Amino acid sequence: MKVGIGYDNQKNSISLGKKVANNAIKNGKIERPAFVIAFCSGQVDHEEYFKGLQIVVGNQVPIIGGSAIGIITNESLSYEGYTAGVAIIESETIQFRVASADGLNKNEKLAGQKLAKKLSDSIDGRILLIFYDSIKNPPTETTPPVINASSLLIQGIEETLKSDVPIIGGGVIGDYEFSHTKQFCGSYVDNQSVVGTLLGGDLNPHFRIMHGCIPKDGIYHTITKIEGSVLYEVDGKSVVNMIDNQYGNKDWRSQVPVKRLTIGVNYGEKFGNLKEKYFLNRLITGVLPNGEGIVL
Repeated sequence: MKVGIGYDNQKNSISLGKKVANNAIKNGKIERPAFVIAFCSGQVDHEEYFKGLQIVVGNQVPIIGGSAIGIITNESLSYEGYTAGVAIIESETIQFRVASADGLNKNEKLAGQKLAKKLSDSIDGRILLIFYDSIKNPPTETTPPVINASSLLIQGIEETLKSDVPIIGGGVIGDYEFSHTKQFCGSYVDNQSVVGTLLGGDLNPHFRIMHGCIPKDGIYHTITKIEGSVLYEVDGKSVVNMIDNQYGNKDWRSQVPVKRLTIGVNYGEKFGNLKEKYFLNRLITGVLPNGEGIVL
């Protein structure tokens, strides 16, 4: 297997796609591209960027990925301008099966079921890599952004996928304003979609969960009122007032998303040693205008 990484930052989106692809092919000495993982900032014209990639690798090579706030490679790091990055993989021993499903903003679980159904009768998978649209609704002047629920998406996948494989990946976000995003779905560009790649063949997957969050004080709390992605009460009390007390002021309410605080669930031993991989954390994207709840 050979892997090439490419990076560039320029305004012309087609040229950007061609440049990062050519850089990846050169750096990895790629002769026969088999699979592409690509990202670009929210400012980039995603459709034109995608065309640029296809000009270089061909329209038969699946491309997955989508919007990103920034790009990090071994040689480059950028969160500004028209930044983009790509990984091009060449392999005769690894199998790639790509599928996608739309309607994520209407029903996350159903979208997961649709994706898994398309992949269930394919290769003997070793790991499933997914990328999905994080933004159900972008923020307005009076409301915080609403995020597509990854838990429901994964539930739909796990209920339908015949092979019991680990699922890795994440939601795509194109800027700090939580604007609409785009996804690269193999052969086309879409939004409100999830794209998945089932990898099989001569492959031994290794993965690790790292989110950088630690428990604030080790005290457990109980969610007592929640509707969808809006959390109203914890321990029978207003969660907004509780966070006011934690910060000692109300300044945090203007943060989108809220910094240095998440809502987490520990799936490991309750009072055992801290193991990052057992904590599931939800970003607080903002506060309701009336201060009645927070949006996760």
